[in-house]
Amino acid sequence: MPAALPAPGDHLAFVRGALAPLAGLGGDAREALLRPAPEWGEHDGDGREGPGDWDGHSPFELVLGMALRHAHATPGGLTTHHHADPENLLVREGRDGPSPPPARAAALGLLAELWRVFPAAMKARPGEAKRALSCLKRGVRDPAPEVRFDAVGILFELMAEFARTRNAFAPVVYKTIIFALIESHKDRDGGELRGLILGRLGATLGALPHLPVGVMVDPLTKQLSLHSVCR
Repeated sequence: MPAALPAPGDHLAFVRGALAPLAGLGGDAREALLRPAPEWGEHDGDGREGPGDWDGHSPFELVLGMALRHAHATPGGLTTHHHADPENLLVREGRDGPSPPPARAAALGLLAELWRVFPAAMKARPGEAKRALSCLKRGVRDPAPEVRFDAVGILFELMAEFARTRNAFAPVVYKTIIFALIESHKDRDGGELRGLILGRLGATLGALPHLPVGVMVDPLTKQLSLHSVCR
């Protein structure tokens, strides 16, 4: 796959697109990707890593590790080892700097898709779920504007999905969106990012009227107070 799609962003986007149809399939199709990969051999014929190097990890774990590895704007954000405990996924060291913005944006989308298609698997891996959420939080503050805008959209998509399925991470995602709104007063995009958050938040509150609005009152009030003092 990397040989056919050498750009990391294209590779990650392709994997995300391949995962999307699984959400509508039966459990057997998804379960197959949660089972450890068979030992098919040590290396491919050209010397590159083959399935024999997967070290007993499942395809789900490998894809999750790949997404976590590419999601960071700074190198060294995640440094678990290839031969670590299975709970620490395949996030390899040794990359020369961060992935480019298209790859970071695609990685965030892939993390969200994995969470949507495999909610039980993510729930069973709380450490990796927290890391994925941390990547999304950082994505809102990413140096590249395209990553920031994509991260905001992905958070709202997750919020809607988690509210629908009553995922335990729904309150955390909601608070992350509120924090992104508060932080957007330092908007580097001429107010576009703040406008996007406000528009999506209004639509989300309209679609999900049970969401508590009190959680945003106190921080927004404090922000307005500080802004008035600074002025």
